Amino acid sequence: MDVERTMQFILEMQARHETAHAEYEAAHARNEAAHAKYEAAFAENEARSARMDRRIDRLARLGMRALEEQGNRINILIASQAELQQSLRELSEAQKVTETKMQAWFDSMRKGGNGGTTHEL
Repeated sequence: MDVERTMQFILEMQARHETAHAEYEAAHARNEAAHAKYEAAFAENEARSARMDRRIDRLARLGMRALEEQGNRINILIASQAELQQSLRELSEAQKVTETKMQAWFDSMRKGGNGGTTHEL
């Protein structure tokens, strides 16, 4: 009887082992599937990150170009402003000369000309 019980025990243990092994295999398969899913998600995130990096680089380049263009425009405006100020100074000087000449003409008209006739202005 001991042999039969021993055999029965061995068969039960083998059945338990096979059941546990089957459960392990099923869990391992689920883990492999989950791992594959996470690998795919990681690869997609890496690709998305690379695209974002390219976009950020492009935006940085465009921003730098825009700043450079704006700096150029500001320099042009500064130069134009300096030219305008110079032109206004020259105009002011010309107006002073004109005012002096006009005042001299007015004075000559008040004093009278060749005939001694005076004019009121």
